[in-house]
Amino acid sequence: MARPFTWQLVGFPIYIHQSWILAGALMMWGLSTQYFPQDYPGAAPWTLWTAGITATILIFFSILFHELAHALVTRWCGGSVNNITLHLLGGWTSLDQELTHPRHEIRVALAGPICSLVLATAFWGADTNPVAAYLARINVLVGGLNLLPLIPLDGGRLMRAVIWTHLPSYAHATLMTARWSQAVSSLLILYGLTGFVTLANTGWYFVGGLIVLVIATKTKQDVQHSHLLHGTVASWMIPSTQVVTMTPSNTMHELHHLYVQYGFQWLLVCKGDHIIGLVNAYPDANFQANSPESSIEPHIEPLVSHLKVKPTMPLTKAFDQCVMLSAPCLFVWEGDDWRGILTRSTLNRLRSQSARPVTPTWKDWLRTRRWHHRIDRSDLGKLH
Repeated sequence: MARPFTWQLVGFPIYIHQSWILAGALMMWGLSTQYFPQDYPGAAPWTLWTAGITATILIFFSILFHELAHALVTRWCGGSVNNITLHLLGGWTSLDQELTHPRHEIRVALAGPICSLVLATAFWGADTNPVAAYLARINVLVGGLNLLPLIPLDGGRLMRAVIWTHLPSYAHATLMTARWSQAVSSLLILYGLTGFVTLANTGWYFVGGLIVLVIATKTKQDVQHSHLLHGTVASWMIPSTQVVTMTPSNTMHELHHLYVQYGFQWLLVCKGDHIIGLVNAYPDANFQANSPESSIEPHIEPLVSHLKVKPTMPLTKAFDQCVMLSAPCLFVWEGDDWRGILTRSTLNRLRSQSARPVTPTWKDWLRTRRWHHRIDRSDLGKLH
């Protein structure tokens, strides 16, 4: 979906989602007609609307600076930022890949709340002005809420990073944080539901808890059972002799055909006996903008070292690397020789298989009894 407003700020793409425009309009109306009339008794309507518009614009920039702090510290730590999106619930800094060290994760997670608290301090110095006092309280609220140890808030990332420093696995730390977030969000939802009985204003607890629960559940599903993976990359990789590769002269149509046929999102590009890079076969908007008969050569990307793993690497480490890099596969190298690839779908199947109980459950027994019942009632003579 196209964003209505986009621009670049200090090298980062800034996207404004349609929901932010609605939220800004409602905020402006509420401040001008409900909040500031209490601080400006007897003021003219244009004064109230000026205060409401000013406060709304400064809230917009306060949230933008909060996200910019995340983005700038990410760049300082060697990470790469995809974009910054402002939406109904605030903002989101999208990274091209997760940070690879818990120390960097802690710095990035703290950058946003610290920025909000610095802005609150600046506005508090002019708290004789009702607009400045309101902005000080809003920035304290933004900074404080984001420090709550819940996914997807900054405090959740901070909690995951602290756990990560004591565990060898990023995915396992993410799983523990997601489980904690699920538990706390369930309590928030229950507390929010009590408002329907007591007529208390607890609706926001219900809404906030529901949002956290949905995101935490999705995060948990992405990494669940990863700690049960055993073995090394060599045991489950696809050998290079069975991997489809491309040449720079192949067309976009051939690339799309291979993606549909084999499901490989990334394909290696070879020139003679040498691998010169990889090409992304996923049919996104940029892919569809190219002519089917055009060459893939302009779309070849270098094969970075982060995507290369050794055959002896444990599967838990390989899964961590896939998650942190948002990579659909990893390329297995031994010295200067390419040995094969390990796909994330393979790791996901291994995770599911590792989670299955060794002994049959009551569901397995019931499924077996139903199957025997169908066979007994069928006309077995038709099977011969």
